[in-house]
Amino acid sequence: MLLSGFIYPLDTMPAIPHFIGSLFPVSYFIRLSRAVFTKGVGLSYVQVWNDALVLGMYCVVVIVVAARNFKQRLD
Repeated sequence: MLLSGFIYPLDTMPAIPHFIGSLFPVSYFIRLSRAVFTKGVGLSYVQVWNDALVLGMYCVVVIVVAARNFKQRLD
């Protein structure tokens, strides 16, 4: 949570912690939810679209990996 931008802003972090923090999907969700709830912006805002697309890509990757690892056994 420290590297996600929830407590400390990602923009003020040095390069290496900023890169590590950008690997976690929670950092994109926090930025997306802050933009929607506190600023009141909609999907017309470019940064909201970028964060939503990154979260969508994370979802697709997780679903594909989970589907490949799932083995259904018929007994």
